[in-house]
Amino acid sequence: MIFKTAKRKTNVKTTLSIDDLAIEMVSSAVYLGVTLDSTLGWKPHIRNIIKKISKSIGIISYLRHYLPKSIMLMLYNSLILPHITYCIEIWGNTFNSFIDPILKLQKKFVRLVTFSHPRASSSPLFLKLGILDVHKLCKLHTCIFTYDLKNDHYAHSLDHYAPSVSHSYFTRSLTHDKLVIPKINLSSSKNSLTFSLVKQWNERNLSSRNLFKYALKSHLLHE
Repeated sequence: MIFKTAKRKTNVKTTLSIDDLAIEMVSSAVYLGVTLDSTLGWKPHIRNIIKKISKSIGIISYLRHYLPKSIMLMLYNSLILPHITYCIEIWGNTFNSFIDPILKLQKKFVRLVTFSHPRASSSPLFLKLGILDVHKLCKLHTCIFTYDLKNDHYAHSLDHYAPSVSHSYFTRSLTHDKLVIPKINLSSSKNSLTFSLVKQWNERNLSSRNLFKYALKSHLLHE
């Protein structure tokens, strides 16, 4: 696989081989459960997510007549949410048009579980059920990932992605180091993990991990 921009055409005539076995050129490949594609647009990965959660929503649409809402939420958290949140920090910052099919399935779920009209406004239903849509889930998990990097919970540090600026400021008695926003040459670069990570960090006040997680989720629910 050769990584490139969507508009760039490649014409590779050389054949790579190992022990006289030719390596097949592919446009996408699965690595650790994430489907990588040559443009890193994440369309194949998102299609896989849609297939998986569509089946679960079909099951839930039948079970909702026999099980209480609390059990329906448990099914959502076990059958749907893990597929959406897995590595969402990486693929969730792609174009909204790519993500919208997942959002539509989430809207379908909240309407089914609450027995609402198919065209009912979904925002109050997300809030009522305490569910974050896919865009807000991406913000939440990107911020948590940033917090863990900042506090050395991983082998590599936050400076691997973006250095801190030289000054700090205090917010609610907490020292908060802003990060340097990376320079980008392509509009698609705004969808990268590094750009989103820096943007979310600079906009949030991160205290303890658990407090931050619950406070941010509450904030996102009421946005």
